[in-house]
Amino acid sequence: MLKKRWLLGGAAVVVCGVLLFGVFIINRGQRQESVTGIVKEKFVWDGVMRDTPVRVGTEGTISASMARSYNFIEAVIESDVVADITITSWMEELLISQDRDRGGCTFFNAKINYLYKGDAPDEIVIMQLGDNKWTHKNYPLFKNGDRLLLFLNGTNDMYDNSMYPDNMFWIPGSHTTVMDVYELDGILYSVDRWGIMTNDKLGYIPEEERLNFNIVNEETRNFLHAHIDSIDPVLSEARREYYENILFYDDAAKEIENILTKEGDLE
Repeated sequence: MLKKRWLLGGAAVVVCGVLLFGVFIINRGQRQESVTGIVKEKFVWDGVMRDTPVRVGTEGTISASMARSYNFIEAVIESDVVADITITSWMEELLISQDRDRGGCTFFNAKINYLYKGDAPDEIVIMQLGDNKWTHKNYPLFKNGDRLLLFLNGTNDMYDNSMYPDNMFWIPGSHTTVMDVYELDGILYSVDRWGIMTNDKLGYIPEEERLNFNIVNEETRNFLHAHIDSIDPVLSEARREYYENILFYDDAAKEIENILTKEGDLE
């Protein structure tokens, strides 16, 4: 069992049309609709290991406005679990339709490589916004082998957490709080996928809240972009608009530990 620590937190977001935590808006033309829903049957996995069959929605992509965004400090403090994980299997998806729009979520099995904060077993279930029909724009579904640094919340505050496995977690902030982890030439990098958490470099958060991140130089960024393009053509399409804030993994890890120490949540 991995080291356990606990901090209750987490703000609300809409989780994949299955449970409403915040506000999720589908934008298509001039029409905007809120999509909500409740899971009616307990989620059960058949245990068969599979890779993600469809990563980008076959019927389209959704532009969503999240209930709130997080800077890096908020993501660490307000999450139940901060973990370096690897996706090991696509599990199942849950769909919901309302009028002509569709939204849903997908479940993935993941192993924890390193637990920075929280109480979690060695293997967890991660719930991601999107399904085979509709995915968020520039936010393809995870696939087997993806290594991620995630800021997660448990199911305690859900409408009926008895419908979900005890080891299930969801991602507050959805696509805005996902960091991809890559190793190149023996060096680990963490990529703030949308750049929102680490935009302190651009002066978007108060001076006293800024962190000591070292953004990689242009040569290294281009090298890593080429690596992403070669190993994941689907994610390559998304990274052309984002994937600018690339950090050294050790810097991100140290800042997580510094934040937790300051908050008294690191033993």
